[in-house]
Amino acid sequence: MQIGHATLEIGRQGYVPQDIPTPNFVLCKASSEEELLRIAVRLEGEGVRHFLFSEPDIDNQPTALVTEPVYGEQRRAFRRYKCLTEND
Repeated sequence: MQIGHATLEIGRQGYVPQDIPTPNFVLCKASSEEELLRIAVRLEGEGVRHFLFSEPDIDNQPTALVTEPVYGEQRRAFRRYKCLTEND
């Protein structure tokens, strides 16, 4: 999954403080590149820092997005998205 690449990058860029407990992962589904880009714009508007990973092997197409750890009210930014399950 491309999310592994995105997660590695957000860690490299210092978005995840070292003094917090191990954060949980929640995967949400985007049906297209356009939807992924819209999500990035929404998160920006909500003040949620994120990293949009683009795959160099396929013409730098955006393929995954990862955010900083979110808490409290910031979590509301994700209420509209479908979470992936074991069956997806």
